[in-house]
Amino acid sequence: MRYEKIAELCRNISADAILLSSEENCRYATSFGPFEGMTVVTANGECYLFTDMRYTEAAEKNAQGVKVVAVTEGMHKHIADFFCNKGIKNVAYEDLSVTVASFSAMEQKIDANWIKLGTSVNKIRNVKDSLEVDCMIKAQRIAETAFENVKNYVKAGVTEKQLAARLDYEMNLLGSEGVSFDTIFISGSNTSMPHGVPSDKALENGDFITVDFGAVYNGYHSDMTRTFALGYATDEMREVYDAVLNAQLEGIEAVDAGVPCKVPYERAMTALGKWGKYFTHSLGHGVGLAIHEGYSLSPKSDDILEKGNVITVEPGVYIPGKFGVRIEDVIWIAEEKVNLMKTPKELMIL
Repeated sequence: MRYEKIAELCRNISADAILLSSEENCRYATSFGPFEGMTVVTANGECYLFTDMRYTEAAEKNAQGVKVVAVTEGMHKHIADFFCNKGIKNVAYEDLSVTVASFSAMEQKIDANWIKLGTSVNKIRNVKDSLEVDCMIKAQRIAETAFENVKNYVKAGVTEKQLAARLDYEMNLLGSEGVSFDTIFISGSNTSMPHGVPSDKALENGDFITVDFGAVYNGYHSDMTRTFALGYATDEMREVYDAVLNAQLEGIEAVDAGVPCKVPYERAMTALGKWGKYFTHSLGHGVGLAIHEGYSLSPKSDDILEKGNVITVEPGVYIPGKFGVRIEDVIWIAEEKVNLMKTPKELMIL
């Protein structure tokens, strides 16, 4: 059970219990979600899911090894009574995700010695097991199949908004629990904006088209970006695309356990050569129950990659007012590096 890792953390920081409130950490501990409520993991290795009657039946069926507590009064009062009955006094809480107002309300109701968790639970989540990665692979296959289906609708005259909506629809139809984030489906000069928003712009022959999207399976996210051309690509477009692809391959090659996070970025930036001045973001980020979690492949990062990390590699070149190119895969650092993607990366012209 994954909550056993949190129980070990509880003992290591001399807490009687850890109180989880964020959706991602609750889902990690209980293997159940989404739900509204809180989760308590005790130092002796027990896990309690506190929620109301809307979720208790489903939680009892799906939260294996977890004791479900039906909340009939206020959540904080229920947990306060539980701590009192169990003799729990030293409680670690998610200080980085709870608001000041929420903590103040919790502090007024629950008599405890409060310990800040910081990023401790997030660091545990940053190391994925094979079952977690299986969920991410399933999410990725949904996304890839949806992308293949949407290619049939890509033609001059269709708008970015129409294609973004079609892609979301296809992912949901194939079993996605939702989208990993707002789908980016942009074209032409709009591709020079790394996080451009789909607009009413119609696709035109000679456009670069950038699609950044993801599906969700059992709470776990996929994330991929592909850039392709409609009708034809100019020599400059091909040159930039090849530079970005080469940079991505160099970045992936550099990703491994024990490697400083800044190293893959430096390799990719070097590979971009003269186009590096148009690379304006980090090379990648961790992904899992949240679309951004764990380490960042940033030149400013002091983190070291670990076995079990799942991280994106996504260099880009963005020439203002002209076009942009980004290519993104997700890499799992296992015994050997595993690329979760199957969609080809060679320049595609539709």
